Amino acid sequence: MNDAVVISDLHLGGDNCRAGELVEFLNFIRSGELPTSRLVLNGDVFDSIDFRRLRKQHWKVLSLLRKMSDELEIV
Repeated sequence: MNDAVVISDLHLGGDNCRAGELVEFLNFIRSGELPTSRLVLNGDVFDSIDFRRLRKQHWKVLSLLRKMSDELEIV
């Protein structure tokens, strides 16, 4: 088991955000294929504080992170 997995610069709400790939990666962690007890979100999680810019996939990332917080520590 890994002590931590670090994800940096998500930029949710930005045009260059790769939310679809991020959802796949988070599901990879959640399924236990990449076991860890801690997920560290480093750098810019949001591209802007204007949440109207968030698309469906961006909200999916946030929902998945919320669900994962019941299972592991998210920093």
